[in-house]
Amino acid sequence: ALRLALSAILPPGYDEAYYTFYGQHPALSYFDHPAAVGIWAWAGQRLGGSILALRLPSLLSYTLALALLAEATKRWFGQRAALVSALLGSFCPLLLLCGGVLLLPDSPLLLALAVLLWWLSRHPKVIPGTPGEAIGLGLILGLVTLGKYHAFLVLLSLLGWCLGSAHRQALYRSPWPALGWLVWLIVSAPLWLWNIHHGWVSFLFQ
Repeated sequence: ALRLALSAILPPGYDEAYYTFYGQHPALSYFDHPAAVGIWAWAGQRLGGSILALRLPSLLSYTLALALLAEATKRWFGQRAALVSALLGSFCPLLLLCGGVLLLPDSPLLLALAVLLWWLSRHPKVIPGTPGEAIGLGLILGLVTLGKYHAFLVLLSLLGWCLGSAHRQALYRSPWPALGWLVWLIVSAPLWLWNIHHGWVSFLFQ
């Protein structure tokens, strides 16, 4: 309710004006961000012409992200910790505004990261051991990649953890991690295809 009120009251920011053009001109990617924020902007514009309509995808996706975060926390640390994580996520000013009110790339990124945490709470090995796990993890990591370039820090951290011990390295001898990477590459393909045709400008800029 608080985020809904803020979405209706706050005037549009210059970043939101910028991302509005993303929604009006859909593309595989953009100069400074992957495609997800453009999809959020496009969806908001389909819901109406007001600033509240433009922000509705952020409102809804952050609500879902909080629920997934709480569920993952509950599985790891119990019901009380889940409630605390939901409250912290609801009242942290930076997350509340950037993820749950304003139309920013942080909204789809936070949803994808929450989905990743939810998945990891159910698959603590991280390294997929079945085709279903490989496809699921590859899909989630692909969506994380399309959120924001900060996601590459998460990808590198997970890769480093998986290669950090001889036991986990041995798990890579099965074909399923390779399948997971293939699914990730396919899902994140819009980012690579756009940059191939634009001189890798996004990565040079970042």
